[in-house]
Amino acid sequence: MSAGSDDLERRAHTEEVVPAEVEVVVPPERPTPASSLSPLVLAYVVGPLALGVLMVFRYFGLVARVPIWAYLAAIGGSALASMLVEPWHSEPAGSLKLHTRMAVHVVAVTTVIYMTGWGPAVGMAYAFVALQELQTWGAFLWRMVLGWSLLNIAVAQLLLWYGLVPSMLSRSQAETIGALGAFVLAIVIRMAGATGAKKERAEAQLAHQALHDMLTGLPNRAMFYDRTEEVLARAAVDGSSTAVMLFDLDRFKEINDTMGHIYGDRVLTEVGPRVTSVLRAGDTLARLGGDEFCVLLPHVGGEPDAMQVANRIIAVLEFPFEVEGTVLGIEASCGISMAPTDGDTADLLLQRADVAMYVAKEAQAHVVVYRNELDVNTPDRLALLGELRSAVSQGEFVLHYQPKASMRTGVIEGAEALIRWNHPTLGLLHPDSFIPEAERTGLIEPITHWVLDEALRRCRRWMDDAEPVGSLELSVAVNLSTRSLLDASLPAVVEAALARWRVPAHLLDLEITETIIMTDPTRARRVLNALADMGITLSIDDFGTGYSSLAYLRDLPVQQLKIDRTFVEDMGGDSDDEVIVRAVVDLARNLGVRTIAEGVEDLATWEQLRSLGCDSAQGYYLARPLAPDEFWKWVHRCGGTAAAALGLHDLDVVSGDGPTRVPR
Repeated sequence: MSAGSDDLERRAHTEEVVPAEVEVVVPPERPTPASSLSPLVLAYVVGPLALGVLMVFRYFGLVARVPIWAYLAAIGGSALASMLVEPWHSEPAGSLKLHTRMAVHVVAVTTVIYMTGWGPAVGMAYAFVALQELQTWGAFLWRMVLGWSLLNIAVAQLLLWYGLVPSMLSRSQAETIGALGAFVLAIVIRMAGATGAKKERAEAQLAHQALHDMLTGLPNRAMFYDRTEEVLARAAVDGSSTAVMLFDLDRFKEINDTMGHIYGDRVLTEVGPRVTSVLRAGDTLARLGGDEFCVLLPHVGGEPDAMQVANRIIAVLEFPFEVEGTVLGIEASCGISMAPTDGDTADLLLQRADVAMYVAKEAQAHVVVYRNELDVNTPDRLALLGELRSAVSQGEFVLHYQPKASMRTGVIEGAEALIRWNHPTLGLLHPDSFIPEAERTGLIEPITHWVLDEALRRCRRWMDDAEPVGSLELSVAVNLSTRSLLDASLPAVVEAALARWRVPAHLLDLEITETIIMTDPTRARRVLNALADMGITLSIDDFGTGYSSLAYLRDLPVQQLKIDRTFVEDMGGDSDDEVIVRAVVDLARNLGVRTIAEGVEDLATWEQLRSLGCDSAQGYYLARPLAPDEFWKWVHRCGGTAAAALGLHDLDVVSGDGPTRVPR
């Protein structure tokens, strides 16, 4: 272990906290009852009544003339002894004080009921005492209650046999009733103990379930919040720092979708022991739900210590998981928030750790510490997310189309469908203001399906209205998200949409980025092969900005590479960008695929790309993204050729202030 790890261990707080994976069964807290049929009731109520009855019996000679002071001493002493030992009810099970308390109470009961002269005839008073004790203080007392009760009955019966206590019964009656009463009492106490134990186990199980995750046995969100608030309260007093870490398993959904939930559950159950093995005894690991886990680190020295723990967690989770002979590899992304710097409540710390975790996931950085500038979830943005959920059903999305043209023939080849949100109060919103949130929340799936359907509907209309421009065929390009590409049902969805609008498969161009492909290369290849078999055109978008292997790209069924605009826009003034573009064009030619340049905004760039051998281009030099009707008017006016389109700049199809960057 490193010196840093040793230092972190030395900072572990001295107050012991049960590790997350260790479950301690604690009997339910024994409450103080508001009213009780305890031995005290017999001492306070039955005792004086018995004394009055005895006085009458003694006067008429029905019982032995035991001196009055003996009655008073016996009953008063019983009451006093019960009161003195009653506070010992909270002593640990099996302790001497708890045994003494029970013994004194039972002796008091024995004294009172046998001094009445009826002896074993009222022996069932023991049952009332026993049942109340078990119900109030716990079923674990049944052996103690039964033992002391039978012992006291035996001693009292012996004293009665020798005539040392008053009795209204004959010796034979006392023996018979005493034996029968002891037998019945034993059965009643044993049944009460068994019933009480079962009830307590059920209550303990319910209490455990309320605070623990059913699958992993780890603390759940409620328990994590409670522990965090306790730690924060102590930290506010001693001035120590506390860290909250939230992490989830990358690509865990793919395990569930591909292998089944049984495999996913097995992975989740193994996360707890692995993570706990690198935590201190005072740290808490909890599962929030799904593949999200959180860790509470009390008394940390600062961000470096928290980062060290987070990196240890990431490291142990990178070891392969073996389930049913199948080796599964996963990774994790972790966000960290610090108290009191980032918040002073469990909810706020967890919220900010969540922000940092998603930044880590998007940046593929594994661990990110929260900073204020990372949090883009302003109230306005959250309200926008709420409205996004109903935007599809309300028909608030629209598509704009940016044309693509062949640089060799000048023919308009098609257009890329770019989504816009026609917000009822904010106006036309570009995708960078809502697509990231849609991808995080899962709303991207219905949005992608709508875009696909709407783009093919428009493509069908272009085909039907193609008379004015001859036999021109316009393809339509649709961008796919990570969730969509890794969805095994995507080919069926695409096939159904093509059939619904009667559009040939080759007129649909699906664009995916390198980053999306490398998220899960195996699943991506499976889906892409299915789409390619249908005759759909596949393009890699923003090529050059990802981390894909050229050998891997060679095996993918793609027909086009789209050169990212960051390399195209500065070609004229940056020789390095020109070298990159030239290399991409040569690579594509060698792989037998076409190249499309994005972000072509002037004539010089157009001519430079054409001289390099680029196949097609799109950008503001040709046309900005246009509303559906405007796009078709533009195609009609230019006659389907780029040369004519570039001559339309003086018309108001492209604004006179020149091209400006607009998010897609």
